[in-house]
Amino acid sequence: MTSQSASADSSTSWGPTSPATLASDSVLSKHIGALEHVDYVKRRKGVHRGRRTTWLSLAPRGRKGLSAHIAALRALITGID
Repeated sequence: MTSQSASADSSTSWGPTSPATLASDSVLSKHIGALEHVDYVKRRKGVHRGRRTTWLSLAPRGRKGLSAHIAALRALITGID
């Protein structure tokens, strides 16, 4: 895994994703597989600087779902001040 930052196509490598979730690699892989199965994320594997790397990006359906989720969260916190 690498700690490469997001690229121009809005993908990120697995490295910065794993610590942010506090999940083990196997748990994270299982969840990503489930999200990939319903077309929320796309996974691309390759080599970067001689190391095997997995890049993740939101699929259009995932971007739409995330936007709806964020809108619902914003609606929940509206007027909490």
